[in-house]
Amino acid sequence: MTEQTGQTLLTMREAYTRLGVTRQTVNNLVKRGKLTKHVRPIGHGKGGQRVYFDAAEVDALGVIAASAEIGEHAARAKRARRSPKRSATHRAAR
Repeated sequence: MTEQTGQTLLTMREAYTRLGVTRQTVNNLVKRGKLTKHVRPIGHGKGGQRVYFDAAEVDALGVIAASAEIGEHAARAKRARRSPKRSATHRAAR
């Protein structure tokens, strides 16, 4: 974790670990505008850069993801309680 300009910044690894997702998912969240990427240069003139994410923004996404996961789990359970899917063999026998 890095403190800069009054905000706590997380590295890529810290962000995807905190969210419980893969690195690719974090990149997709950035592409969709759900997460802001902060780029900081490394060294002097080396051309490298480090990527950081605002911890508050990551935590807010984690809450949204958790509630969406709970909602999806409930929806899946509700579908499972409905009549079971019939196999193709069962349908053909009717």
